[in-house]
Amino acid sequence: MNVSMRAWWNHSYGTSRSPVNEFKMGMKVEALDPRNLTSTCIASVVGVLGPRLRLRLDGSDNKNDFWRLVDSNEIHPVGHCEQNGGMLQPPLVYVNPGCYCGPYLDPRKVCQLPMQFGPGAISRVLRESVQSLVDAALDQKQIFGMLRQGDGKVIITASFDGKSVTVRLPAIDKRSDLWSFMEILFEEIMCCEQFFSSEPIVCTKCTTDKKAAGAGTSSSVTTTTSNGTTKRRCSAESSSDTATATALVVSSTPPKQTRKTVPELEAATSTTCPKMSADPAEWSIEEVIYHISISDPMLAVHADLFRRHEIDGKALLLLNSDMMMKYMDLKLGPALKICNLVSRIRGRRHFSL
Repeated sequence: MNVSMRAWWNHSYGTSRSPVNEFKMGMKVEALDPRNLTSTCIASVVGVLGPRLRLRLDGSDNKNDFWRLVDSNEIHPVGHCEQNGGMLQPPLVYVNPGCYCGPYLDPRKVCQLPMQFGPGAISRVLRESVQSLVDAALDQKQIFGMLRQGDGKVIITASFDGKSVTVRLPAIDKRSDLWSFMEILFEEIMCCEQFFSSEPIVCTKCTTDKKAAGAGTSSSVTTTTSNGTTKRRCSAESSSDTATATALVVSSTPPKQTRKTVPELEAATSTTCPKMSADPAEWSIEEVIYHISISDPMLAVHADLFRRHEIDGKALLLLNSDMMMKYMDLKLGPALKICNLVSRIRGRRHFSL
């Protein structure tokens, strides 16, 4: 909050005289959650009546609106928490079902996810959102193996190989840390980076790709009724159509490598994703090629090099750019891209089966 804003706030609401209400509809404040007075959230002004404000926590509905006097010590200008060492709770996490969900999530289960998680404490929003991804997996073992371990409060459960297992996530108590965790996880599961967001959005990237691919390929459709209610439904594709989805083909010498559109990759991988081990060291040569190709289709042209040099999971983890440039005759650009993928794969090998 800049000096002029603070001066205006103190002048209007920080004196003993009768407060002057200069708030306008849509303005933002930090407010204590009336359902949990230890939690501070972002709220919007949705009503003004004399010296009183009608507030709505971001992500909430009108059933939870509440009134506060403009000079109440339960509301503050945006930035107050950060400036005073407080902890601002993220209001919620929005789910954007129109985004590409990657090769590890089941599009039909994604359709059943709630439209949002929260509002609530960071630990609750984190637990609910991450657990939903595990529950929506084509193979829970794969997603579970991508989760970073730590000493936080949030515990995630999964079921595979006839047993139930748990993992404790890192300690996360800041909004920025929550989104950093999500960003890394989304890179791992190879879904759109805007699959979860801090506010409702229409992902222009995925929308453009789906329009380019033509109608009828989307796995989920979001519609808004005349009364403003948001509904989601799966596309009505038959089981025979799903069974004949074209798999991602790794071509050794294509005349020109074209990047598949989001819907094409979704159709290809939602039913043909191999049951790869959660430990990358156990991957076969073909599984290594599959992972690299689905992570970055532009690298698929180098598939034969990995076969010729017998790069399986163990060898992949030992690769560096010098090796690839010297012995595999790769150019610097592709070598650096593959190194980046290898670094991310190494980062999730903490999980012990």
